[in-house]
Amino acid sequence: MIHAIRWLALFTVLLVAGPAQAATVVGNSAPGGTPLACTPQSFVQAASAANNHLVPPGGGVITEWRYQADAVTAQLALRVFSRTGATSTFTALAESEPRSTVPNTVNKFPTRISVSGGELIGLRVDSGGSACLFETFAPGDVYHQSNFALPLNTPTAFGMAFVGYHVAVAAVLEPDADHDGFGDESQDQCPADPTKQDCTPPAAPSIDKRPKKKTGSAKATIGFSSAEAGVTFECRADKAAFAPCAGQSKLKKLKARKHTFRVHAIDAAGNVGSDAVVRWRVT
Repeated sequence: MIHAIRWLALFTVLLVAGPAQAATVVGNSAPGGTPLACTPQSFVQAASAANNHLVPPGGGVITEWRYQADAVTAQLALRVFSRTGATSTFTALAESEPRSTVPNTVNKFPTRISVSGGELIGLRVDSGGSACLFETFAPGDVYHQSNFALPLNTPTAFGMAFVGYHVAVAAVLEPDADHDGFGDESQDQCPADPTKQDCTPPAAPSIDKRPKKKTGSAKATIGFSSAEAGVTFECRADKAAFAPCAGQSKLKKLKARKHTFRVHAIDAAGNVGSDAVVRWRVT
């Protein structure tokens, strides 16, 4: 991991970054300036005054990365790096799946990479034309470039440093309150429970068949369904306990009085939905 104290002492402008409380964008994907040759290699932003490529304290989950392509198609991957002190030695900790860019547009690729804070973002280039990775001048920016796509978890001394430029890549960082490796805003529907990714209960079932509000029959058939796939149902008639049921309930020997039928859905995560209620009277 990066020695955070030494890093922040060198680049005090980054002290404004605080713990991730909501989704934020790290880096800057805007192109400009002189295009770089796009041969297999790695790029990492070592310092960034105007375009912060440093993951803020608190970390979270990178859920998307962005690259604004020019007219050339390339195959790129987002990389997350740590730095050894203030040296030019970097370690690629994780990366996204390689993606082929669409020319002349801002490419947005979903991913899921957990970060703890203090990491740097960059790119791995697998293939491309002669001008697929843009750089743009910004005072205070420094990036390093390797001559090869170095393997993960291998500290490597990058041979080249470019002052006044930034790597044109950005990443969307989301909080991860339950530390389960899923971004709370777009990936995790249950950020308060690390054992579940879904805390949203299903909607009340639709009642597809029901008895008339007043009937002389001692029998009743009630049909029900859910718009959510993979749910199971529990039903109860009058004061009976809820019990498993499936799609349709047939009731017999109903006494002459008011009756109430309730049914709810349970999704694959165990969330219990609200009841759908049917009321009628046997005369």
